[in-house]
Amino acid sequence: MCYKFATDEKTYSDAKSSCRATGGHLAMPKDQATNDFLVKQIKDSFPSKYIFPWIGLTAQVQEGTWVWDDGTALGTGQWNNWDPGYPRHLDPHSTQTRCAAWLPNYSYKWIDHFACTYAFYYICEVKANAAP
Repeated sequence: MCYKFATDEKTYSDAKSSCRATGGHLAMPKDQATNDFLVKQIKDSFPSKYIFPWIGLTAQVQEGTWVWDDGTALGTGQWNNWDPGYPRHLDPHSTQTRCAAWLPNYSYKWIDHFACTYAFYYICEVKANAAP
């Protein structure tokens, strides 16, 4: 994968659209190694900023069902990096939708603390194409 670190902030939907326009997705840290690599890049790229970068994981379609930006579900028993107490469960009558971001502290765990309409930095991932 190749990763592009955005230098602007967008809502989850706009960030997702921006990544798709380049042929990719929002970054999907589906394993520890990918997560650790991306967190290191975030820390190196934004050393003096306290940012919450979006990741390609949302419960927008159905509350409690987390889905990656490529359409695959975050299944029970799969590796995840949720901060303790997350993901949270909303009131069933809430109209707020939730999207995941990295919590910018020493651990960079995932949180779903913000509505998808907040504007944050984001990371796109695109499959690397080998030259012929």
